[in-house]
Amino acid sequence: MAIGTVIKADREKDYERFSVDPKNISPAEDGRRLELTPGNYEWWYFDVILEDNTIICLAMFTAHYIWPLDSAIIGLSIKLPNEQTTRSLINSFPKKTLTAQTSHCDVKIDANRFVGDLSNYKISASVYDPNGGLEPLSIDVELNRTINDPPPIRVGTGYLIFEKDGNESLFGWLAACPSGKAHVKYRIGKTEYQSTGYGYHDHNWGNSNLQNLVTRWYWAKARIKQFTVVAAAFFCSPDYGATQMHQLTITDGATVLFESGTGIAFSTGPTKVDPVTHIPIPASIKFEFQFRGQACYVTFLFQETIRQLEFPGHGGYCRFIGNVQLAIPDANGTMQSINGSGLWELMSPSGVEKSSPLVPTFHPVHI
Repeated sequence: MAIGTVIKADREKDYERFSVDPKNISPAEDGRRLELTPGNYEWWYFDVILEDNTIICLAMFTAHYIWPLDSAIIGLSIKLPNEQTTRSLINSFPKKTLTAQTSHCDVKIDANRFVGDLSNYKISASVYDPNGGLEPLSIDVELNRTINDPPPIRVGTGYLIFEKDGNESLFGWLAACPSGKAHVKYRIGKTEYQSTGYGYHDHNWGNSNLQNLVTRWYWAKARIKQFTVVAAAFFCSPDYGATQMHQLTITDGATVLFESGTGIAFSTGPTKVDPVTHIPIPASIKFEFQFRGQACYVTFLFQETIRQLEFPGHGGYCRFIGNVQLAIPDANGTMQSINGSGLWELMSPSGVEKSSPLVPTFHPVHI
């Protein structure tokens, strides 16, 4: 059987095919990109590290990228700074409760909504445990990207194209709001909190189960002083030649300093096995690149695991928080070393094989 290929869709014909402008990102790119048919999936993601050090992450799915569920899905997690564990709930909803516009981001799942135009977003979501064992979680967010914040980010058209045996699979990624001021109300049970912080929103879509395409996918983002870093490293399946695809964007305020899908060296530190997902977790991930004639890097260090999710059969997903180190020269060529904190994640579909299929811990909402 022939080995497949993976390409970063940045050729002229790719821009024409996907109706994408090489220089400008339109609000429609954050709208629904694929039909709501079986096998297609999309999700709109938001996270924020608040000034009170609470970490909130939300994802709204038209369908899941692993589980073959004919349901819309909302996942919400809240990590309070004084608690060891992250509160997480995932609800599945009948597809009839889902609408997603193509002209801009406007996703509704029952009474939950994620709407915006690349600059201003409003997000409201509530999840609960129908068995009553866990307290319900909810958020209301206003996310605003100003002229002093980084612009939307995509490398090429935003698509990776997987081709094998005459079949094609697509996977897309757009960082629609890499960093913007977030005003957040969040509730745990009957207790309400309010805080602000710098939030992040991106959008992914695809038409083939990710377990068939990649073995590992690292994603990382941070706002360190005036700098924003968004990075990803894809390790494709051996069926696609074990190809590696890396992407890195660094901005200084609204100015893009570095953006590329080539010329990036990626490495990881020593690993240990996560006890829940059974996938190896590195102590650090590092992206190295050349900028202004000098060797630069950004390193994300492991500090704490804040989310773990097993996949059916094998593999899993983990989200982490940790220190971030950025080394990059200023306009005069003087090397700067900037430190802060950020979030990063590892999605590894091809982890340790499990003895029995995993039943997803989704709580269905019957409407």
